[in-house]
Amino acid sequence: MESHALAMALVIGLGLIGAGIGLGLVGSGAMEAIGRNPNAKKSLIIEMFLFLGVIEALAIFGIAMAFVIK
Repeated sequence: MESHALAMALVIGLGLIGAGIGLGLVGSGAMEAIGRNPNAKKSLIIEMFLFLGVIEALAIFGIAMAFVIK
């Protein structure tokens, strides 16, 4: 039973760390791109939110897999 708890903790921890790093990189890249070309702000923001949604979906998928392990 304890190995399931350890596996669940690892899946959640690593999945959310990866998602957090991904969110930071996407946000940082978008802000840098807007700083370089302010006229492209509208299209960059739309694409940024699209990618943020994909990253969050992967994080939620990781949490769901952790509960499947349980």
